[in-house]
Amino acid sequence: MKSLRTLSTFALGVVAFSAALAQSSAEKFIRAYYAKDDALMLKMDFAGWRKLIIETSTSDYVSYGMPDKTGKVTKKTLADQVNGLDRLAPIIESVPTSTNHIDRLTSRPRTILVTVTFSGEMKTKKLPQNGKSHTIGGTMRSVDTWVKVGGSWKMKMSKTISDKMLMDGRPIPGM
Repeated sequence: MKSLRTLSTFALGVVAFSAALAQSSAEKFIRAYYAKDDALMLKMDFAGWRKLIIETSTSDYVSYGMPDKTGKVTKKTLADQVNGLDRLAPIIESVPTSTNHIDRLTSRPRTILVTVTFSGEMKTKKLPQNGKSHTIGGTMRSVDTWVKVGGSWKMKMSKTISDKMLMDGRPIPGM
């Protein structure tokens, strides 16, 4: 009987260790994602950034922005995000800063919630609307939901919980 109890205790220990190792692996993957996101932005590798977003998002990915002055929340799908990136890329001259900081990471068996603060700055090329280049920057905080899909982790949802966006040092209207 004693050997059965020892074997049971060992088996439980292995299961607990395996679960902890799997979570550690997931956290490493997620931390690496945000670091790669920063690196691609700083290099202005928009094709690589686009590929990263597509590969690490679920097909039903959705993001929610902050409510506007009327209380309306902007909802964007994965296709909306990729199209926005495709429209943004040609007008960017440089990206001096891009930093994702993980404030909190909460693990559940098949879901990980990541509270992340992004801060960064971009400089545009001269825009056709006014013939001037602009500096766009700011800070945004979001809660990103990652889910286990097959053998990998993918972002299913991102919800902005605060943002402060500036253009040429002034708040962007509607933000």
